[in-house]
Amino acid sequence: MKTIRHSFLTSCLAVLLVSGYSTQGAGPLPEFTFKGVALHPEGLSWAPTGELEHPTVIKMEGHVENPLGRYYLYYAPHKHVGIGMAYSDSIEGPWKEYQGNPVLEGPAAPDIRWIEERGKFYMWGHRANKRSELWISDDGLHFEYKGVSVDAKNIGTRNASYTRVYEYPLKRYGSKYIMLYSGFIEERGIQCVWLAHSRDAEHWTQLKTPLVEPVAGENDTIYCASLLQQEGRNFILYQDHTGWRGGNIKYVEVDRELNPVGDKGERFVLMDPPPALDERYRSAEFYLEDGTLYMYSGASSKPRVYVYATAEAEDASPQKDEGRAKANDPLSRHKKHVTPGEPASLDDILKGVELETVYETTFDAPLRVIHENELIEGNRIVREPPKDIDWVLEGPGEVYAKSGRMHIKNSPDGNCVLWNTREFPESFVAEWDFKHHYPQGLAILFFAAQGVEGGSIFTPGLPRRGGNFGKYTRGKILCYHTS
Repeated sequence: MKTIRHSFLTSCLAVLLVSGYSTQGAGPLPEFTFKGVALHPEGLSWAPTGELEHPTVIKMEGHVENPLGRYYLYYAPHKHVGIGMAYSDSIEGPWKEYQGNPVLEGPAAPDIRWIEERGKFYMWGHRANKRSELWISDDGLHFEYKGVSVDAKNIGTRNASYTRVYEYPLKRYGSKYIMLYSGFIEERGIQCVWLAHSRDAEHWTQLKTPLVEPVAGENDTIYCASLLQQEGRNFILYQDHTGWRGGNIKYVEVDRELNPVGDKGERFVLMDPPPALDERYRSAEFYLEDGTLYMYSGASSKPRVYVYATAEAEDASPQKDEGRAKANDPLSRHKKHVTPGEPASLDDILKGVELETVYETTFDAPLRVIHENELIEGNRIVREPPKDIDWVLEGPGEVYAKSGRMHIKNSPDGNCVLWNTREFPESFVAEWDFKHHYPQGLAILFFAAQGVEGGSIFTPGLPRRGGNFGKYTRGKILCYHTS
């Protein structure tokens, strides 16, 4: 008879409380894998400020004869000095710098599209944050100025910049193209995603209501929107303000006619930047090539670089998902056969297993808890929790015992995670009663956690996690999680 250790709360276990609606990993879009740096200012002869922002890539085949490469990647510094170009025969690079840079002097934040009915390349950018302008080219190398496309004064914002244009008809306007861009509402102190539409990609009508507004935890600012369509659904992607002028790549679903969602709608985190990128993505855009989705984005702050990531364009089949789930189920070897569609009960799973209680607690006394800040210096753990501490709280929030129950409360500023500090055997069962006090948000359970190189999750040298979901799933620790 196999013995499994039984506990009512375990060390390799934590609860993450997510503020508002932001969740990661459970959303409808596929999971992206970070691939690396695509373009670095140190490798460029023309990079006047040593910083790269707002990448845009276009496939040249079929548009011009004898292009320098199959793909052109346009880059620009954050300041308004001009736009450069690099080219490659693969969308993954390596990228070779065009020796005639800059291809366009003055604007920042390039966004290039091929407009089929005109047979020309259209490039948007801004020479001042208050407006975005249009340049047109026959070959992608020589551009002619066309005029202003969107202006902040038309919607009462401080800026109208960082555009992305798509061929996307809106029936109610009889339009063919849409433009997403950023605008800051000074009276409300928030930066939002705005929408404009056009019949010819040259003359634009700006809508007066923001398409997407920031929610709690995004620090009143969302940057650099893009549109991604998957399986007949529409998603607006953007970067929040959890890093320096950027942060996580997040998204929210919108309807077919792109009606404003404001500060509503469930928000998902698509990618959170690793510490090596200074917790910062900025200006992500997405491209489909041979069944693979490519994400290109600005990243980091010192220096500012371009990075890319990939994902499968379509979700795996249900049959493939089922096989993967079974293979990764740590308890599958203990389960009896269950008819498909019949849920397995805890009694089914534990039939023939003897349980031994190794830890049990109540919450009648004050908690022995500390915040992660007491273990951290310079954003890294420098000491392990004292032996008399049972709980470590990470991220903005609070935890306390009252009336025989533990209460965990997060903050509008972000998510919090509460760890139990005990270590338990490989096999265990944990039981507890749980009540969610608010209809919004999400509670996630982490368990069986350890450092990526083994050892405790509080080993000195590990980086601060701070309630940021990605730090628990793609950071320097390994664990299971469920919600």
